[in-house]
Amino acid sequence: REWRSPSQRSNRTLSFSLSLKRQTLWSMLPLLAVTVVNLVSVPLFYRYLGAEMYALWFYVLTFTGAFGFMDLGIGVAVGRYMGLALGKGDLEAVREYWGTGNAIVIPLLALMALLFTAVGVWFGPRWFNVAPSHVSLLRGSFIAGGAGLFLSYYGQYWLILSQAHLDFKFLGVLRTAISLLQVIPSIPLAWATGNPLILIGWAALTTLLQLGIFIWHARKTYRLGFSFAYARKTRAREMATYTSKTFGSMLVNALLGSVDRL
Repeated sequence: REWRSPSQRSNRTLSFSLSLKRQTLWSMLPLLAVTVVNLVSVPLFYRYLGAEMYALWFYVLTFTGAFGFMDLGIGVAVGRYMGLALGKGDLEAVREYWGTGNAIVIPLLALMALLFTAVGVWFGPRWFNVAPSHVSLLRGSFIAGGAGLFLSYYGQYWLILSQAHLDFKFLGVLRTAISLLQVIPSIPLAWATGNPLILIGWAALTTLLQLGIFIWHARKTYRLGFSFAYARKTRAREMATYTSKTFGSMLVNALLGSVDRL
């Protein structure tokens, strides 16, 4: 074992502490930026969209939150096991966990997004007191919202990859930039169109851009793509218990956290 003097150990601890503080600040940056922007943007959205269109828009967004369990906890499990593998320096295991998760989560998220769209299109007009003339608009918003939902949650899966690599500066900068790009242009779009479908479509496009940057960064920095060839049934079984525990808490939090708003 490498011997270290007390001063070396102290310097290493101080360096780790400073690094942890910087990482925490980078993690907080998107939340702070979105909070500040929302304080200004929410009243403007309400003014430009009007009460009914704002309510319709907010209803679709809130319904999206009710599907916060849609990856069944697979992303969290993959992040945990990848983090352990990275700590051991086992890059083969990292690829296997990542590839296994990708092989499961893509069809799962696609299925959940279709379910969200179907429920919204069929039951949305029944549950939401929308004017008959706006039924098609509500259904179109759910269709666009379903596409955005898939892109958002699959983007979260790639976000977890960066978290496992402790790449918080990259995440802080990207998420802040995408949040501002999503919200700020939406204000003139709301003013010009008064149409929530346009805003949901714009949000889906910015989420697609974020996903593309996640994939590009992972290939360049971590040398990881989709890695389907590394998918293993043994890794899926290994992560299954942890996934089931995570899914339970996600299901409760997503449903109970959104039902009152709905």
